[in-house]
This record gives sequence, structure tokens and C-alpha cells, in this order.
Amino acid sequence: MIRFLPGIGGRPAHFEPLADALGAAADLAASPALPGHPGTDAGGQDRHWAAPSTTGADPVLDAARTWAAQAGPVPGLLIGHSTGGVIALRAVADGLLRPRALVVIDSNVPVTDTALAARAAKARLAARPDWRSVLRASLARDLLVPEPWHERILADVDATPDHPMRELWAAVLAADTRALWAGITVPTLYVRSTRDVHQRDLDAVTAHTTVVDVGPGHWPHVAEPEAVAAAIRRWHATVATQAPHR
Repeated sequence: MIRFLPGIGGRPAHFEPLADALGAAADLAASPALPGHPGTDAGGQDRHWAAPSTTGADPVLDAARTWAAQAGPVPGLLIGHSTGGVIALRAVADGLLRPRALVVIDSNVPVTDTALAARAAKARLAARPDWRSVLRASLARDLLVPEPWHERILADVDATPDHPMRELWAAVLAADTRALWAGITVPTLYVRSTRDVHQRDLDAVTAHTTVVDVGPGHWPHVAEPEAVAAAIRRWHATVATQAPHR
């Protein structure tokens, strides 16, 4: 069983090309929306995360808890894109979910000083009055996908409420990614297309992650779903027979 966790402003439906390539359409239909985002949860109802933060200080943890509670049985494979990948890492690192394996697609989760400094500068953009247009422009620059996906993805970003999108955007860019990676004990595939995240760097903080390069743009699972699916299958074949991590 697979569960899919989309990025900020995204919808589970954005995984349709990849789910089709993996033969996992039914699993996609059961995948909840990112907390606070319009979408269809596993119960088939529109869910809007309008309640205030339960912990008050950690939107990433709040989102991880909310999503994990909606996701149903623990999946064999959890696939997260961008912000969804950060939330997936947090859910697994904190023991909220224990999938047999994890796939993170082009999330901004670097571990080097230089890359972390660049990410911190980007996080400050969330405090600007024009944060929403800045976020949209940032996403649009790397949205190298065919129509109708280009228009559809941007329309979904535009339709996402300010809360908790703004808080999530700032929080995922401020997350302690070194600690996240260090807390991962399940086999993990990082699908890199635009981020400053590399095998040699992750090897310094985790022994459980494999990095593959697949492009183009920040939505490789939409632009090149067959290539991403093939990378997942090749990697998963090497970890499927491993004993579960505890």
C-alpha cells in the first residue's frame, strides 16, 4: 500500500501521473490532502484544516500529526513531494508513521551550511506582505510540466487558504533538516531535481538514504512520471527484502 503526500498548495491529484505509472490509483484515492488544503481525504469528504495549531509552535509537527491521523493503516511506502516530503520526514522521524520505506521528491531538506543559509534567507520571505505572490512566482519558475498540469497546479495554489499555507511555508524552510535526516531509520529514496541535496552530504548524517537525479523542474513526478516510477521500482527492489527497521 502506498500513500502520497503533496506539497504546499498541492493536491493528492497532482500525483495522478506517478500513481498511474506505479499502478497505484486506488492508493492515491485513499491519500488525504495536506492539512489545511482543500481536497478529498480518505473518508471522501472535503476537509479544511481551519482549527488553530494544537502545539502552538510547530506547524510541521501539527501537520504531520493531522495527516498521519487521517492516513489510515500504515503504508508500505510513503511518497512525499516538496513540503509534503518534509512533513513525511517529520512523521517518520517522530514515529507518527512507520512505513517500510519512504520516498522524498525534491523537498528543500539540505544539510550543508551553505544550502541551509540559502534556505534560511528564503524562509524570511514568508514574513513579507507580498509573501503569496513571492511563493507563487517561486513555484512557477520551476513548474516545468505539460498542460493541463501547469495551469491546474497554479490554480490549486491560488485556491489554497492563507492559513495554514503561510505558516507551513515558513516552518518547513526553518525545519532542522539535519535532525530530520538523522532521525530516519527506514530506507529512504530522495528524488532530486532542483534542490541542493546530494548523496555525499546526506551520507554524513544518515546511512539510510539513496539519492537519484531525475528532472526536469520541481515536479518531476508530473513531468517525467515513468522515469520517477522506474527509479522508485529499482530502488524499492533493493530494499523490499530488508528486515523492517525498528
